[in-house]
Amino acid sequence: MEVCRVSDGATQDIGFDSDGFLQTSDIVTFSGGGEVRVRTWYDQTGNLRHATNATSTLTELPKIYTGSAFISGIDGNACVQFIRTDATSLSNPNFDTYTNGWLCITASGSTGSVGDQFYIDNFGGLADRTGTWFRRPGGVLTTLQATSGGGGGVSVQYASGTDYLWVSEHTGSNLSLYTNGLSRGSAAVVSQNDTEQGFDIGRRYGLTQGYADAISSEIIFYNSNQSSIRQGLEANLNDYYQFTNLPDYTSGFLADYSGAAAAYSVRKLSNTAIKALRVRRNVPPYDELDIGFTDAGDLDEQAIIDFGGSDVLVVSRWYDQSGFSRHAVQDTPGNQPQIYNGTAVITENGKPAIRSIGQGDFLNFSGVTVAASGGYTSFAAKGSQTDFGSPVTSGVYLRSSTQIRVYDSAFQLYSFFDTNNFDRYVLTIRKNNRDYDVYKDTTNIDSRTLTTDAGMTFSQINRGLINDPNSVPDDGFLHEVIIYPTALSDIDVAAIQNNIITEFY
Repeated sequence: MEVCRVSDGATQDIGFDSDGFLQTSDIVTFSGGGEVRVRTWYDQTGNLRHATNATSTLTELPKIYTGSAFISGIDGNACVQFIRTDATSLSNPNFDTYTNGWLCITASGSTGSVGDQFYIDNFGGLADRTGTWFRRPGGVLTTLQATSGGGGGVSVQYASGTDYLWVSEHTGSNLSLYTNGLSRGSAAVVSQNDTEQGFDIGRRYGLTQGYADAISSEIIFYNSNQSSIRQGLEANLNDYYQFTNLPDYTSGFLADYSGAAAAYSVRKLSNTAIKALRVRRNVPPYDELDIGFTDAGDLDEQAIIDFGGSDVLVVSRWYDQSGFSRHAVQDTPGNQPQIYNGTAVITENGKPAIRSIGQGDFLNFSGVTVAASGGYTSFAAKGSQTDFGSPVTSGVYLRSSTQIRVYDSAFQLYSFFDTNNFDRYVLTIRKNNRDYDVYKDTTNIDSRTLTTDAGMTFSQINRGLINDPNSVPDDGFLHEVIIYPTALSDIDVAAIQNNIITEFY
């Protein structure tokens, strides 16, 4: 990069050290103890498409060094900071035209001070710009803007102060957004300009439309569709920056059936999984212990027995094995489901099971979001129960022995009747836009199209009371829940269902 000293406007090119890292010591020496900004971020492809800003107002350049410390992400790597109040940006108006689509991938994060997220604006002129930008509407949602003139897009929740790996895929007529390896949905491009494509890093097109307040470590553009290598690119960047917590398992269920957004089980689902449950003693001193797996990949029941003795043990946390740390948590004593009754580990069909006893026991599966339009597939392995329903997956609730009620994150969408709902089985929910399919084991027991799409569908599962005392877990047994953020093929769905049936029933 070319850096600029704020004190006097002097500039200097900065390269890399022998290990390939940014030569930060040169920046410190050049700074003279003052603030350093970035004038040009050099293109490393050899195509000379450098991102630059020629402004004479030095505080409108993005910052890299404060005079005493480097801007950095949670991984500790130096970052370029685009500051909302300073209107900072870098741009290149000569990006190649495209006809077959493109992919943009960036490692970035929010500073947390304003709540804005980093975005890139790809435009083809003010009147008919098209492409993608990541922006801050109200400091709450980050949006993939996918249409000309600011209409439409895909919104996704983000955590302020958290680093992200962003990917935008363009197919010529459609844009898709991925964050941290998960699909966040897609939107159609209304119009497209193939004659002039530029990009503006750090602010939207037009000074009146707001600025990003965010940091970025790396930005890569491809001028043709690169969908086939997207996951490889994500893994490469994560290996270096180590902030997205993308899964790196190479064997086990989650490697065989990749792409899970969240996975909870009493069996080991991947070679990298270490912890299964966190158990809590239900009497003084109320101490807790993480429980892992045996060498064979089963829940370490002996560790549970040794810790519990004659005391009842409950589950305060069910660890997410997907690699995304979306753990299912219950912090409230008295609402934690049971795993050990003071004599033996709870089992159903000879397999360990988490048991919800009474209306108060449930786990919050928080932070699980899925594509609003792309569909999702989820699975739950559950055992028999003696009383009212247990919500086990994707907002689906069971009530008494005859009724299945389908919810989104808060409201009932529809209900239908079926028999023997409390026999042990695998429940599968498949959603594609407004189309829902419900399976018991491998049999489809209900299909229907709703009048409206439920949107993001759910942010947690195994919810507690929602306006109805019969919609809480009550004497239910649960072995496993796996959620995929996008729809799976019929072949994969059948294979996963049979895998779970073989394991537990």
